[in-house]
Amino acid sequence: MGLKISNTHWKNNILFNTSCKITEGSVDKLLLHIKYPCSDFRQKIKLVNSSPEPNSREFISRGSYEYYTYEFGSLSEELEITTTFNANIAPGKYRISKSPFPVILDHDFLNHYIQPTSLVESNNSKIRELAENLTALSKFLAEAILRIVRYFKTYIETDMDYLNIRQSALDTFETKKGSCEDINHLFNAICRAVNIPVRFVLGFSKLQEKWGRHVWSEVYDPQFGWYPIDILTEPPQVGYVDVSHLKILTALDSSEPEIEVDYEHPISNPPIITVNHSLFIDRTSIPVRIEINQKKEKK
Repeated sequence: MGLKISNTHWKNNILFNTSCKITEGSVDKLLLHIKYPCSDFRQKIKLVNSSPEPNSREFISRGSYEYYTYEFGSLSEELEITTTFNANIAPGKYRISKSPFPVILDHDFLNHYIQPTSLVESNNSKIRELAENLTALSKFLAEAILRIVRYFKTYIETDMDYLNIRQSALDTFETKKGSCEDINHLFNAICRAVNIPVRFVLGFSKLQEKWGRHVWSEVYDPQFGWYPIDILTEPPQVGYVDVSHLKILTALDSSEPEIEVDYEHPISNPPIITVNHSLFIDRTSIPVRIEINQKKEKK
């Protein structure tokens, strides 16, 4: 563990560049759905320019992002989308909750954030036993969270060799090491196992003077709403994250793609589609996860 902590105000332009190329076959219609960051209590995001203009924009509250859709007809050459935002991130404020534990789920939407997934196995007996043991003596939510955080600081090791090996929560529990994604899978699983609503944050952070992909979490507190936790910083940031954290979207686990591609094609001429999607920040280029998720055929 040990990401560098920054407490100074950060303001800069961030640029997303998306290119799409049909290397074989053809398409009659192509839709690119790109998930861009939006403003919250600590980061202010303002669109500067998008070329071309999106066909539609929609705020997705459950994912804490803006969903831009770009529609194109038949393609014969590579297309490119360039979108620039101004990001203004202020230092976070530490919050101490007096909300009781166990958490009272007084809103229906919170049930979504205590559900297990294939990567966050909060219903696994080993993880449930661990979660119950860690939080058994807790009277307040903040106390339960701090007990969980101490477990990670004592027993779980960050290992960059796992960056290209996605582990589930149970895998990470067994190996006791992993990447930021793996470790947050386990953190989310432990929280959900004792009905603490929690969600993944997929974003970027400044790692050793250089921006890179990073994952942290947000816990729901009945007093404050969602607040961030980064268990990989030194010391762990509980109730806040510093200005080196740029949030792109939230999800139930790390499998959520930042860009999705839908298309229709003639049944006799299926295409091969190549998509590249990168974030440029402080002259650093960072690739973003892509999912080509739907194929529609025309006869």
